[in-house]
Amino acid sequence: MGPLPVGDPLREEILALEAERTDAMVRQDIGALTSLLAHDLAYTHSDGRTDTKETFLSLIAAPALRYLAVDYANREVIDCGETVVVRGAARMKLLREPGGRENYVVLFLDVWTRREGQWQMVGWHATRVT
Repeated sequence: MGPLPVGDPLREEILALEAERTDAMVRQDIGALTSLLAHDLAYTHSDGRTDTKETFLSLIAAPALRYLAVDYANREVIDCGETVVVRGAARMKLLREPGGRENYVVLFLDVWTRREGQWQMVGWHATRVT
């Protein structure tokens, strides 16, 4: 098995969910994120800190950190049955209080699984590119 080709229906479905998730992060839409993120989410940031679903939603809702944009590049979507792995690079644009704007690139691995007919993100792991 390799990456799904451009135009593959599963690839396009997962990338649409990724876009929905990052848009919800930027808009601080906790309701949308609640349905997209699995109850057992492990979200590992590029600084090594790991959030659960609960702590990640709290982070998004808090005024101290705002995601301004997440711009993806070189994404691959790999079908593993009831699980899909997305890997690639992303430019993260954030606003921290205090600290100001941050703009950096990460390499990431994102895991989605289908439960009861619905895709949910169960894992994100990012490494900052220096």
